[in-house]
Amino acid sequence: MRTVHYGLAMILLTALWTSAGSAMGKRNPEGLVSLTGTIRVTGNMPFARVVLVPQGEDPDRATKDRIYLVTGDKARELMDRYQGKTVTLLGSPCASPSPEYQKCIAPVEIRQGASTLP
Repeated sequence: MRTVHYGLAMILLTALWTSAGSAMGKRNPEGLVSLTGTIRVTGNMPFARVVLVPQGEDPDRATKDRIYLVTGDKARELMDRYQGKTVTLLGSPCASPSPEYQKCIAPVEIRQGASTLP
């Protein structure tokens, strides 16, 4: 009888370990997305926001439900160096910190054309 209890306890413990491990997730390159579009800056300083207008959308007519708010360390670099240019951002989707925008990306890499930008 005691063997059955130990066996059940081991099965439950194993199930908990595997479910907890998969729930935590891993931050791997497969989880990153690639988005191409035009970099725009909206608003005025100090409340300016960097957005990515997806390729195929008219930057002057794109609505806020179709464009991506850019957050993270690369946002300032995009604002300073790539405003109005077409780039490809490699990053992770994020929850938008602004209620205005539904989509958000936190880029880890900026690409223009086939090469990686410095």
